[in-house]
Amino acid sequence: MASQTPEMQSLVSAISRGAGRCDAQSLNSTLVMWTGGYDDGRTYISNQLPDYCGAYTGHAYTDFASSGTLPRYVGTPERGGYWVEARDYDRALAEYNERIRREDEERRRQSWLN
Repeated sequence: MASQTPEMQSLVSAISRGAGRCDAQSLNSTLVMWTGGYDDGRTYISNQLPDYCGAYTGHAYTDFASSGTLPRYVGTPERGGYWVEARDYDRALAEYNERIRREDEERRRQSWLN
């Protein structure tokens, strides 16, 4: 370890903190947040990538961004957004937008009835 360059030492550190914790499935399970009270609160998934993931995926010696494999966030936290693998983003975004369209349509319909 003493012979490693500072860059390699920082990569080892980034991998030890981020590997296996920065894929979409892990982000969706660890970034669940509460809003409101415990009994009447709601959960949402944060759209903020944790610092350890930023250090890992953004490291000069990794290629997540340039290879297009960085997980992406679909939607907004307030409307049920979530993380997906980059390869699934377009499909997930289309499904999310359709769900939001249907929810908004139902809200408008309900407001007309009331």
